[in-house]
Amino acid sequence: ALLSSSARLPTTAMALARKIDLHLAQVALADLVGAAQRPIRLPEILAAVCDVFGVDAQELQSSSKAPSVTLPRMLVMFLARKYTRAALSEIGRSVGRKSHSTVVSAEQKVSAWLTAGKQVPLGRGNCALEDAVRRVELKMRLA
Repeated sequence: ALLSSSARLPTTAMALARKIDLHLAQVALADLVGAAQRPIRLPEILAAVCDVFGVDAQELQSSSKAPSVTLPRMLVMFLARKYTRAALSEIGRSVGRKSHSTVVSAEQKVSAWLTAGKQVPLGRGNCALEDAVRRVELKMRLA
Protein backbone atom coordinates (compact mmCIF):
# COMPACT_ATOMS: atom_id res chain seq x y z
CA ALA A 1 0.00 0.00 0.00
CA LEU A 2 1.23 3.46 -0.82
CA LEU A 3 1.71 5.87 2.02
CA SER A 4 0.10 9.28 1.82
CA SER A 5 2.55 12.07 1.15
CA SER A 6 2.10 13.38 4.70
CA ALA A 7 2.99 9.99 6.26
CA ARG A 8 5.86 9.00 3.97
CA LEU A 9 8.62 11.22 5.39
CA PRO A 10 8.17 10.39 9.10
CA THR A 11 7.67 6.71 8.27
CA THR A 12 10.87 6.63 6.20
CA ALA A 13 12.81 8.42 8.94
CA MET A 14 11.54 5.96 11.54
CA ALA A 15 12.29 2.91 9.36
CA LEU A 16 15.85 4.06 8.78
CA ALA A 17 16.35 5.39 12.32
CA ARG A 18 17.42 8.74 10.88
CA LYS A 19 16.53 12.31 11.66
CA ILE A 20 14.47 14.14 9.08
CA ASP A 21 16.73 16.42 7.10
CA LEU A 22 16.73 17.92 3.62
CA HIS A 23 18.51 14.97 2.00
CA LEU A 24 16.16 12.39 3.54
CA ALA A 25 13.15 14.47 2.49
CA GLN A 26 14.42 14.76 -1.08
CA VAL A 27 14.98 11.01 -1.33
CA ALA A 28 11.76 9.94 0.38
CA LEU A 29 9.60 12.33 -1.61
CA ALA A 30 11.50 12.32 -4.93
CA ASP A 31 8.76 10.59 -6.90
CA LEU A 32 6.18 13.09 -5.64
CA VAL A 33 8.14 16.18 -6.62
CA GLY A 34 9.73 14.71 -9.74
CA ALA A 35 13.25 15.45 -8.55
CA ALA A 36 15.95 14.23 -10.87
CA GLN A 37 17.98 11.44 -9.33
CA ARG A 38 21.71 11.20 -9.80
CA PRO A 39 22.87 8.07 -11.60
CA ILE A 40 23.40 5.01 -9.42
CA ARG A 41 26.61 3.07 -9.89
CA LEU A 42 27.53 -0.58 -9.36
CA PRO A 43 29.59 -0.01 -6.17
CA GLU A 44 26.61 1.77 -4.56
CA ILE A 45 24.31 -1.13 -5.43
CA LEU A 46 26.82 -3.64 -4.05
CA ALA A 47 27.26 -1.64 -0.82
CA ALA A 48 23.49 -1.21 -0.29
CA VAL A 49 22.74 -4.92 -0.84
CA CYS A 50 25.58 -5.92 1.50
CA ASP A 51 24.32 -3.52 4.17
CA VAL A 52 20.66 -4.60 3.99
CA PHE A 53 21.44 -8.34 3.84
CA GLY A 54 24.39 -8.29 6.25
CA VAL A 55 26.88 -9.89 3.88
CA ASP A 56 30.39 -8.86 2.96
CA ALA A 57 31.21 -7.82 -0.62
CA GLN A 58 33.95 -10.46 -0.68
CA GLU A 59 31.32 -13.12 0.06
CA LEU A 60 29.26 -11.98 -2.92
CA GLN A 61 32.34 -12.25 -5.12
CA SER A 62 33.15 -15.73 -3.83
CA SER A 63 31.97 -18.97 -5.40
CA SER A 64 29.72 -19.68 -2.40
CA LYS A 65 26.39 -21.26 -3.24
CA ALA A 66 24.89 -20.64 0.22
CA PRO A 67 21.42 -19.06 -0.04
CA SER A 68 22.57 -16.26 2.29
CA VAL A 69 25.06 -15.29 -0.45
CA THR A 70 23.31 -16.28 -3.69
CA LEU A 71 20.14 -14.27 -3.07
CA PRO A 72 21.96 -10.96 -2.40
CA ARG A 73 24.30 -11.70 -5.35
CA MET A 74 21.32 -12.16 -7.67
CA LEU A 75 19.76 -9.00 -6.28
CA VAL A 76 22.92 -7.02 -7.11
CA MET A 77 22.74 -8.29 -10.69
CA PHE A 78 19.00 -7.50 -10.94
CA LEU A 79 19.41 -3.95 -9.58
CA ALA A 80 22.48 -3.32 -11.74
CA ARG A 81 20.41 -4.17 -14.83
CA LYS A 82 17.59 -1.94 -13.57
CA TYR A 83 19.64 1.12 -12.58
CA THR A 84 22.83 1.10 -14.63
CA ARG A 85 23.85 0.84 -18.24
CA ALA A 86 26.73 -1.45 -17.29
CA ALA A 87 27.50 -4.27 -19.68
CA LEU A 88 26.43 -7.77 -18.64
CA SER A 89 30.10 -8.75 -18.41
CA GLU A 90 30.87 -5.79 -16.11
CA ILE A 91 27.94 -6.69 -13.84
CA GLY A 92 29.16 -10.31 -13.76
CA ARG A 93 32.68 -9.22 -12.80
CA SER A 94 31.32 -7.07 -9.97
CA VAL A 95 29.97 -10.22 -8.29
CA GLY A 96 32.85 -12.58 -8.89
CA ARG A 97 33.48 -13.27 -12.57
CA LYS A 98 29.97 -14.49 -13.37
CA SER A 99 29.13 -14.91 -17.05
CA HIS A 100 26.70 -12.67 -18.91
CA SER A 101 24.19 -15.53 -19.04
CA THR A 102 24.30 -15.79 -15.23
CA VAL A 103 23.40 -12.09 -15.02
CA VAL A 104 20.44 -12.57 -17.38
CA SER A 105 19.30 -15.64 -15.42
CA ALA A 106 19.52 -13.74 -12.11
CA GLU A 107 17.48 -10.88 -13.55
CA GLN A 108 14.76 -13.30 -14.68
CA LYS A 109 14.68 -15.19 -11.37
CA VAL A 110 14.43 -12.04 -9.24
CA SER A 111 11.67 -10.67 -11.51
CA ALA A 112 9.74 -13.94 -11.17
CA TRP A 113 10.20 -13.93 -7.38
CA LEU A 114 8.95 -10.34 -7.16
CA THR A 115 5.84 -11.30 -9.16
CA ALA A 116 5.26 -14.37 -6.96
CA GLY A 117 5.68 -12.42 -3.69
CA LYS A 118 8.65 -14.51 -2.50
CA GLN A 119 9.57 -14.22 1.18
CA VAL A 120 13.27 -13.82 1.97
CA PRO A 121 15.23 -14.06 5.22
CA LEU A 122 16.17 -10.62 6.47
CA GLY A 123 17.37 -9.80 9.95
CA ARG A 124 15.73 -12.11 12.45
CA GLY A 125 12.73 -12.99 10.31
CA ASN A 126 11.36 -13.04 6.81
CA CYS A 127 10.03 -10.23 4.66
CA ALA A 128 8.68 -9.90 1.15
CA LEU A 129 11.44 -9.62 -1.45
CA GLU A 130 9.68 -6.48 -2.70
CA ASP A 131 10.18 -4.84 0.72
CA ALA A 132 13.84 -5.91 0.81
CA VAL A 133 14.34 -4.40 -2.65
CA ARG A 134 12.73 -1.14 -1.47
CA ARG A 135 15.12 -1.00 1.49
CA VAL A 136 18.10 -1.53 -0.80
CA GLU A 137 16.86 1.09 -3.25
CA LEU A 138 16.42 3.62 -0.45
CA LYS A 139 19.96 2.93 0.83
CA MET A 140 21.32 3.36 -2.72
CA ARG A 141 19.65 6.76 -3.03
CA LEU A 142 20.88 7.87 0.40
CA ALA A 143 24.47 6.85 -0.36
